[in-house]
Amino acid sequence: VQIRALRDSARVRISELKENHRIESSRLAEAARQREAATRVPAISALEQNRRDLVAEGLKSFDSDEREALKYILNSGQVNAMVLESRFGGPVRDMWRRMLNKGVPTGLLKPDGRSLRISAELVNALAFHLLGK
Repeated sequence: VQIRALRDSARVRISELKENHRIESSRLAEAARQREAATRVPAISALEQNRRDLVAEGLKSFDSDEREALKYILNSGQVNAMVLESRFGGPVRDMWRRMLNKGVPTGLLKPDGRSLRISAELVNALAFHLLGK
């Protein structure tokens, strides 16, 4: 009788341990899925990846002041030569000419009358590189 009681008690305890293990395993698996989802980089289209690559290549020719000017144009929408001078100092024509000479051939900037603006197609890719990944 005593052996049978011990055996029944052991079976109950084993069942409890198995259930606790199953619950803990499920909890750990769910926590791992949540961590993975939180760290997963959102997928981007092939087109956007191509634009990011083009922008990265184009940005190589810009020095830090010119990158700041690009960031300013990105945030402002468009600027003229006087705005660039007031914001970045130096001769008006110098920064303006540098931005025209580097930004237009790379496709990053579009002349818009007497102003410069970021190419609409590249706004997101440029923001990715200039404002943080």
